[in-house]
Amino acid sequence: MSSRKIWPWLLATAIVGVGVVVAASWFFRMAERKYNRAEVGSAVMAKTVCSGVFISKRAPEDILTTDLSGPPYEPLKDFKPIVDRDAKRVTASYCLFGKQAAFSCFIGTQTAIFREGLGCTLIHGRTEEALPALTAPRLKQGSRPPSPGLIQSSRTTARVLWSSCMMGVSSPNAMRRASSP
Repeated sequence: MSSRKIWPWLLATAIVGVGVVVAASWFFRMAERKYNRAEVGSAVMAKTVCSGVFISKRAPEDILTTDLSGPPYEPLKDFKPIVDRDAKRVTASYCLFGKQAAFSCFIGTQTAIFREGLGCTLIHGRTEEALPALTAPRLKQGSRPPSPGLIQSSRTTARVLWSSCMMGVSSPNAMRRASSP
């Protein structure tokens, strides 16, 4: 084969090779972003459902329809919480093909446990035994619990963080700047 006939094939092979590398890079970047969002969404769902079930004594369905619905929580529709009342834990996962396909609920799994006097805690990447053996903080005589304004502020911060993650904003401050008039 002459060199004149080889060059078009080499050029075509190089173009196809670069195309495959670019497509694979894009695919893996998108998969990593989706996995990170699945981890955050699972954590939000596990912690919220755990607190609602074991602290507020509410039904999981009620929490899903009232607390985890609406504009900021629409991406959570494909997440499934599993409540274990005996072990006092909630495990949530992203379902690849929707909640109805239980076999696909395995991405970004997060678990929250309830500890008496401490509330619910995410055990992200740890075992329950690895958590410090903490006890409930005792208030000193004459001191006051946190003000409702502080509690509301922490809820607002959690919503801003969740919304910024789902919208792909790099930081909550960037989201505030973008949404301010």
